[in-house]
Amino acid sequence: MKRLAAISVIGIIAVAVTLKVTNAVPESTPAYKVNSAHERASSHSEIVVNVNESWQKLPESPSKKAALSSQILNRYNDSKDLRAFVIYAMQHPELGGTYYAAHALSQCKSVTADGKYFKQVQTPYSANKNNSDYTSISKSADILRAQCANFLASELSDSRIAEVKSEGVQKKDPLLLAERNFLEKINSPGNNKEEQRQNRKSALTQLLATQDPMVIEDIGPRIALQVDPDTGARGYKFNDHFYPLASDTDVGLAIYLLPCGLGLNCNSTEFDVASRCASGVECSDSRMDYVKSMLKEKPGAYEKVIKVYEEMINAIARENVSSFL
Repeated sequence: MKRLAAISVIGIIAVAVTLKVTNAVPESTPAYKVNSAHERASSHSEIVVNVNESWQKLPESPSKKAALSSQILNRYNDSKDLRAFVIYAMQHPELGGTYYAAHALSQCKSVTADGKYFKQVQTPYSANKNNSDYTSISKSADILRAQCANFLASELSDSRIAEVKSEGVQKKDPLLLAERNFLEKINSPGNNKEEQRQNRKSALTQLLATQDPMVIEDIGPRIALQVDPDTGARGYKFNDHFYPLASDTDVGLAIYLLPCGLGLNCNSTEFDVASRCASGVECSDSRMDYVKSMLKEKPGAYEKVIKVYEEMINAIARENVSSFL
């Protein structure tokens, strides 16, 4: 059931973005403001996350520039109605707006496909849940309803989502182009290992230049997933160290946390956290808390994950492509 149980073994499955919004969303139309507990200065000089009034000071991110999409990201972080957000974002493809619009549509499609959060106005009470669990589940379901309930069914169709992406490519949305370039380059076989390495280097250069949490979210483990040339084992290559998928340092979970360090609001209202809670899997105060809970039976594992996470955040902020080669 747990989506991240799979993450801990094979890394995060990147969110597929094959997206499109309907004719009801204007063509010139297309989740989270970095809240006060997670404000990211435009210089990336410091990132602070407050996890349920607990620890979490994320590493300094000495980026040379703010993310191109920061204006869109702030609106996304703040959005309580994602349809209104999509309409706004589609007007700004030059800032990555169509990329974010497609992502928001995909998210709402994922929770409205079977109508499980929208068949009733109120979350039904379950006898096997205590009052605290019920309150958390109900609150999360309400968040998802508010974010997604205003879309027409046609606006969440695969064809419309694909149309939005196509429009974004035509208008040279930099995030869509960076993602497409990355996927094309890493899937290019190359004539030899050096050519493959150069393809990967080129793809990562454009990807890291975006400094965008949603792009990193969607690319997921592919940012570091490689095959060990000596053993043929699959795993994560980072800072010249190879972590097999079965490593005690779960790099997949570290990658799952990366968007939080790049400005995505990762508290209990974040889409991934809220949908997991609303579906009754597990309610957490944040992605960080969820990962910590997952690893609580493995002494030292959480600290190892956070160490890799911090190193990756700094590598991305510095656009240090060599760290991922």
